Amino acid sequence: MECYNDAWKSGGFESPLKLFEYYLRGKSMLENYYNSLKQNAGGGKPVYIEEKFEANIGKYRFIGIIDRIDKMSDGSFEIIDYKTHSQIWTQERADRDLQMSFYIHACRTILGINPKTASFYFLSQNKKIQTKRTSADIETAIETALDCAQKINSEDFSPNISNCFRCELKQKCKIRKQDF
Repeated sequence: MECYNDAWKSGGFESPLKLFEYYLRGKSMLENYYNSLKQNAGGGKPVYIEEKFEANIGKYRFIGIIDRIDKMSDGSFEIIDYKTHSQIWTQERADRDLQMSFYIHACRTILGINPKTASFYFLSQNKKIQTKRTSADIETAIETALDCAQKINSEDFSPNISNCFRCELKQKCKIRKQDF
């Protein structure tokens, strides 16, 4: 907690109340996480923390930072991506996360390891959700990223209106204004 207090930055909060809420939320996450680690002392050992990677995919360079990679007692590896969202994801959401697909790809192609497990650790709920990726899942993620990168490169910013019904800004949107 001493490190947390030393690193805490008080700027950027909309009010003293929000500052205090976030401070307490962070403190609670750390305490719960620490207690979980003490109880599960037989888990993996970290071999990479905040591991940066750069991968060329097609003509584009992708950059990322993997929060943690553990080596398990059986010699296998686990990627852990920490999340501070207040809501935990569904298994479906975890299984389709593109970021994790790129982490697994980076482990295989850059670090030379094939993670057996990939997990999201939701600190606000102190829960871990495991997910897996097939080679086909990784290829789909790469194709999606290449398509997106090509559109950005060609300045094609056409809106995807398939999710308009969920959008919080739909009543202000110039594209969908006529529907509302």
